[in-house]
Amino acid sequence: MKAIHQSFIALSLLCSATAAQAQLVTWTFDNLKITERGATRGSQFVDTLTGTIDYDADTGVSSNVNLNFTGFLGTATSTSFSNFWNVVSVSPNYSVFNLQATFAGGKYISYSIDFGGALLTNAGGTLNASRIQTAGGSSNLATSVTGSITGVAVPTASPVPEPEMAWLFGAGLLGIAALSKRRQP
Repeated sequence: MKAIHQSFIALSLLCSATAAQAQLVTWTFDNLKITERGATRGSQFVDTLTGTIDYDADTGVSSNVNLNFTGFLGTATSTSFSNFWNVVSVSPNYSVFNLQATFAGGKYISYSIDFGGALLTNAGGTLNASRIQTAGGSSNLATSVTGSITGVAVPTASPVPEPEMAWLFGAGLLGIAALSKRRQP
């Protein structure tokens, strides 16, 4: 009887097991406007960043990067980013986004954008851009950034039991019933 009881527990655990899933959040860049002071005295440019990125704040993994950057050099042929990260060692905490836009002819601009007072989480929300730095590729100096990013959790499908598991569970129950019937006088 002990073996039957152990088999039943193992079968129950097998049938109730589900795979862990990462929680992605789609972050939408809502027309971030970057103002730059040009190398020529008095010149000023406004660059625009739009698009989306799926990001899991627990693992720091991003996917489905779809960013569009239009600036004083025109429209970027590719826009990438090296990472998001949360800075929690200072007060107030903030999030940082590093971006690089590449243009025809190999020219590029790199920025580091801070979203002050808020952290990227898997709960989503809205983070307002608070500070920007030109990180390389341009003699222009980024002076301000306005706009926000909005995060919305990507719905994940709930696991559905597979038919094989139901058959296995049913077969186990029938086996238990047959064994208990055999032991009755």
